[in-house]
Order: sequence, then structure tokens, then C-alpha cells
Amino acid sequence: MAIASVAWPERIQAAAATAQRLAAQNVYFVPVRHHSPACSMALQQWLNELQPKRVLIEAPHTFMPLLPLLQHEDTVPPVAVLAQRKQGEHVRSAFYPFCDYSPEWLALRWAQQAGAEVVFCDLLSLDGDNDDGGDEEGDAESVLQAAAGSLLDESHVAHSEYVQALAEKLHCRNYDELWSHVFECRPVDTLLQPEAFFNEVWMWCAMARLSYTEQALQLDDTVAREACMLQHLQAAIASGDTTVVITGGFHTLGLLEGLAEPVVDNKANKPSKTSKASSSDAWLIRYSFDRLDALNGYASGMPSPQYYQDQWQAMQQGQSGSDFLALQLSAIAAHLREEKLMPELSVWSLQQAQEQAWRLSMLRGHALPSRWDLLDAIVSTWIKDEAEVAQQQVSQAILRFLSGHKLGQVVKSAAVPPLVNQVLSVLKAQRYKLSDTLPKNTELSIYRDAAHRERSAFLHLLAFIDVGFATLEQGPDLISGANMDLLNEHWRYAWTPMVEARLIDLSAEAADVYQLAQQRLLKQQQSWQEQGHSNNASGAMGLLIQAARMGLEQSLPDLLQAARYHIEHDSRWASQLSAIHQICNLWQARRLFPSVDEGVLKTMLLHAWNTSLYLLQQLHDLDDEANAAQVRDLVTQRLLARRLAAERDFDLADAVADFYRHLRLYRAQYQNNALLNGAIDGLLFLDGQSELRELQQAIAARMQAGADALQAAQYFNGLMQAAPELLVHQPVLVDALDAQLKHWGDDEFIALLPSLRLAFSQLNPRQINQISAYVAEQYQTDAVALSQVNVVHTEAQMLAALSLNQDLQAALQAEGLGHWLNPAISGT
Repeated sequence: MAIASVAWPERIQAAAATAQRLAAQNVYFVPVRHHSPACSMALQQWLNELQPKRVLIEAPHTFMPLLPLLQHEDTVPPVAVLAQRKQGEHVRSAFYPFCDYSPEWLALRWAQQAGAEVVFCDLLSLDGDNDDGGDEEGDAESVLQAAAGSLLDESHVAHSEYVQALAEKLHCRNYDELWSHVFECRPVDTLLQPEAFFNEVWMWCAMARLSYTEQALQLDDTVAREACMLQHLQAAIASGDTTVVITGGFHTLGLLEGLAEPVVDNKANKPSKTSKASSSDAWLIRYSFDRLDALNGYASGMPSPQYYQDQWQAMQQGQSGSDFLALQLSAIAAHLREEKLMPELSVWSLQQAQEQAWRLSMLRGHALPSRWDLLDAIVSTWIKDEAEVAQQQVSQAILRFLSGHKLGQVVKSAAVPPLVNQVLSVLKAQRYKLSDTLPKNTELSIYRDAAHRERSAFLHLLAFIDVGFATLEQGPDLISGANMDLLNEHWRYAWTPMVEARLIDLSAEAADVYQLAQQRLLKQQQSWQEQGHSNNASGAMGLLIQAARMGLEQSLPDLLQAARYHIEHDSRWASQLSAIHQICNLWQARRLFPSVDEGVLKTMLLHAWNTSLYLLQQLHDLDDEANAAQVRDLVTQRLLARRLAAERDFDLADAVADFYRHLRLYRAQYQNNALLNGAIDGLLFLDGQSELRELQQAIAARMQAGADALQAAQYFNGLMQAAPELLVHQPVLVDALDAQLKHWGDDEFIALLPSLRLAFSQLNPRQINQISAYVAEQYQTDAVALSQVNVVHTEAQMLAALSLNQDLQAALQAEGLGHWLNPAISGT
């Protein structure tokens, strides 16, 4: 490597001399930016010129068993090697991706055609560190560099002081724009002079490396990794073969400094054998452009991989910059029209954007328009006059389009865990579109179509084991009871590299997806005991429903009996009520699950209801929080009572009647629990179990002027939690509250304010407007203005204001100015 006559740092001058000496020995360094079309174009030229017999590539040497798969003609990028390591109970993963314009990928394919040897010379983190030299097998793989999810992290260069200063000086917005400005936008003929090109890349990266101390590079394993690379390099030098060394440019200075002394041909220079890690520790999988995009957090990616894929193909075909730019703009415009974001784009708009991009490229000294020239031209000509929200939508749509959704292909002989193959085969048989990573929608008519029920079951299963393939957007939820009237399910799905990686992670637990789901169900049961709930009626019903949704027919009889056992032994009221709710949901959707025994369901329901009535007898005075929970459970049981009474198949009229009989009994028994009494009075009246006169008498007794303020507020709160509509339809309740508010002093009001806020939070906007109208009529004020008051203060602020008001009143009284507080006396 030659350097210009400028005063370069001594380390760089010394390393350049070492590079020249090694070049004389037919060893050539190729410092690259991963996934750079310019680097790949120059590398292609240099490989053709040098015709090396050996190509060293910065990739973990434990990936060598995958080399035949990588070089197979049926493997089409983007693809990635997924490396995994189990650490305790967790599996850590990282990717080594390839795309068409990755220098490493180009080198692999060139070496296959030329018959050159390929050597992966890097570590998987600290793999292979043998200080004693006695263990020829080397250490097992250590923890993956999983923080960024990539084994090609380029953050050292991007964050160096040198690159940051250079970006500021050249007015580039970030590292990616700076790289593009300096290297990607050159005339193609300069890329056909590879030695000069890579010399400049090396200088760039070497200056960036000077920002880091040796200690920092030891801490992040850079030094250890380069020691492994040096071991392979020394063996290549000793062989005398023409060798090309392809690494991230950041490593080149370190490698040259490690080779400052001439290599002696002896046995010590031979690299230790790689560990016995077979391809089962690393898998070749399909990868995607959206995962490769630096804008999505990928540590070593270029932004907008689809854009650079198109640029790479244009360079290979000798396409002019103007033609490439025109095709890019036309494709973006077509996409925006298809998305109905900018349907009005015309030919004139395209021409305007193209001219603007060319002018920007000339202004910035680019031989070819850059990605940033293209985007800046679009912003200034297409979307500058759009509303802010529209600008964001259009900009995001353009970035997604330039990112792309291409999904690679892996040769069929590539080994993958049986779990991955099983899931893929089922999804393909069910005709899901898996050719790219673009999210897609599917609608399943689960009540009308048996095939759709099978598809639904498999999607529910994948969601249960948390694969990340599909999300239920809309449909009946048999556990919560939401949307039970819907007949169809709407799912959104996409096959991505992360789905495949997740399945590989799960392969450590089971080789069959149905077995894995059953194991997860069992783990959930075991977790109840760890949480101190050995009997869990609600949880058992939830597992039964989940298994039914997943189509685990063989597990249903056992789970049904387990749910029956838990219902018979669970002594928690809320859990029994939840189980009743879920049984009713399962009964309503029983057409979907013909293998679930309806007779057993009815028996379970009757037992759960009777148990809940027994537990209802345990109502008693508790602290405020527990009392509020009892009221919520009481309201839930009332809703279930109404649901059961409406379901003729259950024949539970007598059992439901017992619920109201218990309520009347407890109303008399717990007179001191105003919260529960208020809730019971409201529920009995709503369901026609008491007369209006009884309710009015109870309200008058609890909330008459002079009544205990706390008891009155709690009674009102109970009424509102159980039957908020009473405040609208029974003016006597509003009048009673109004009388109390007039009677309460400031201290009482402050103390009871949280309870009142909770009570009024039960009202919906329409009910609030109705109350406002009634109050306005009573006080002869404007109902509209009253209902539209928008209080933005928090409860804490209101309490602080009231407290301050009291302090001010006390201060005025102390100063003999109490008459100021009375307008009638002050005359104001």
C-alpha cells in the first residue's frame, strides 16, 4: 500500500511499509466496508487481476462446514449464517449476512469459479483462544456478539473521532452519507483501479482506528479476533501462495502491525484446528433486505439495501447514472401511486426530480447521484408543500420501498432443525405466501370452512409458542370474551429471518411443534404452583381453550378433566367467576370444537356457579382496596347471572335466582359496609329485584344532610361502580349528592375527593352531558358551557390548590382581614 507525501502518523507509515513488503510476497490486503457495492466492484477487478490461490475472509472459522452450502448455485442472497450458543437457560444468537453486493459474497463465488481455497479466519467472539497451545481442538464457541445481532459490526469506524470530524467538515449528515460521498459516488472507471481504491479505504479506516486505545480494543474482543486472523495469515504467508485477505477495513491496521516482523516458515505458524463445532451450531438461513437495512438497526448495514441492489446490478450491466436515476424515480413514483399517497405525480414531476438530483450531485461533486441526492430531490420537488403528516407518510413509504422485502433462498440440502422444516411445510401446504418479508393479510371463515379452521389452529399454535409469524388483528377471543359475535378471523403474517431464528431457538426444546406447544401448556400449569396457586380454575380453563384453539385434540380430554378438578378445588371467588366466563365463551363457540364434551362443560359450569355463590357468602369488611375488588367481582357475577339466565341450554334459572336471594340477605347483614351496600342496592334495582321506593329510601337514609360523610361517599361510590346509569335516571341520587356537597366542609371534601373522582369515572361522555344538563337546570346556568369544561389539572394539583386556599383563608383571618372573604361585607 502506497501513501501520499503528506505527513501521515508514524503508525500508518510503518504499516504501509509492511503492506508493501507483504505484497512483494503475494499477500494483498482488501479493507472493505461490508455490503458496499463500490468495494465489491473494485474487489471483483482485483481478484481477476491477481488470480489468488487462497482467499481469507473475515468470518468465524467455525462456519467452514457451511462453505459448500454458501457456494452452491441454488443459494441465492440475501442469506445469513445464524450462529447460536446456549448460555444457561438462554440461547444467544447473531447473524452473518450476505447480499449480492457484499464483498465477502463476491469473493466466495469468485473463489468457487476460479478453484481458489477459501478460509474463514475470524473468531466467533473469543473462540479458539489457546494460550497454552496444548489443546488442538480449541475452546468451544463463546458468547455471540448478540447485542447488535450482527457479526459484522462497523460501529468502530462510524463512531471514531476522525470520521465524525470529517463528516462535519464535509457537511454530511451521518456516517452513511459520508461514506457514500467519498466512495460510492465515484466514476466506475476509478473502481477498476482497485489498488488505489483500497489504499484510500485503508487510510480512511486506519485513521479511524487511531481514535481507540489498545485497552478498549481488548475489551470488545477486537484484539483476540485479530490474533486468530493473524494465525491464519501467517500460515498463508508461509505457504507462498498468492493470498487475498478480505476484512473490515478497521482490522487492516491491526493485522499489518501484527505482521511487522517477517514470518518464519515453521510449525508454530500453522493455525490450530477449529473446534468440533459442526454445522449444527450454525445454520444457513434465508435473510431479508428489511433486516439488512441499517435504518432498522442492523449494525453493519448500508441503508436502503434494495436501492444498492439496484445500483449494483446497474454497475454490472454498465448502465449510465442518468438511466439508473430515471428508473429509480419511476419505480418510486409507481409505488407512491399504488399506495395512493401521491396519485397526482406526473411525467413533469419525474423530470423535475431527476433534474434536481443531477444538479445536487454536481454541486456535491458526485460522478453518480447518491441515495441522498435522490431523496433530497424528491423532498424538494414532490413533498415540500405537503402537510406535515402527509410528508411523514410519504417519506416512510419511500424509505420502505428503498429498503425492500427481498427474501433469499437456501439450497434444499442445507441442514435445518426438523422444527423449521415442519413449520415451513405446514405453512406452504396451507398456501401462505412466504417468498418475501412483506406483511400480508388473511381472513379465515372459522365457522363455515373446515380448512380455514385448520389454518386458524396452526396460527394460534405459532402465536402461543411466540414464533412471531402472525398476529390476530380481529376475531373472537374465547378467553376475554371480546368480539364473540364475529364469525371470521383477520390475521397479519410475514415470514422473516427472525421467525426462522426463533424456530431454531425453540428446536432446543422439541423437534415437533405440537409437542412443543404441549410442553408449554404443562409449564404454565407448573408455574401456578410456583406462584402459590396449586388450584387455578381460571388458568385451567384458559389452557383448555388455548389447546382447543390450537387443534391439540389429543390433549383436550386430559385438559378438560384438569379444568374440572381445578374448578372443584379452587377457593378464590374471582378465579371461579373467570372460569364461568370462559366456560360460557367456549359453549358459545362449541361448533368449532366438537371433540369437547358438552355434558362435562355443563357439569363444570353448574359446579363453578354454585361454588361462586358459596364464596359470595364470604363477603365481609376489608380495607378499601379489597372492598373495591369485592365490588368488581360482585358486578362480574351479576353480569354472569344475566348471561346464564338468557342461555336456555344451561337450565340454571333456580341457581341464578339464588344469587339475588344472597344479595338481599347480605344487604341486611353488612349494613356497616357502605361500599358493598351501595353496590348491592344498585344491582338489585337494575335487575328488578327491588322497588324504586326502596332505592329512594336507602339513598335518603345513607346520604341525607348530616349523615356520616365517609359512609355517604362510599355508598355513592358503590352505587356508581355497580350501576352508574342510576345517576342519570334517578334525580333523587343527584339531589342527595348535591345536599351532601353543600353540607361538607373543605376538609371533608378534600378527604373524600379521591373517592368521588373514582365514582364519576364510571360515567361515559353521554351520561356526563345528561348530568350537566340536569345540574344546569337546577342552578339556572348554561348546560353547554358546564358540560364542555375541560379540566386538565391532576388530582394532586387540585388537592394542592384546595390546601393553598385554606392556608390563604387562615392567613387573612390572622391578619384581621377575614371580611375580605365575604363579598356581602366587603361590598365587592
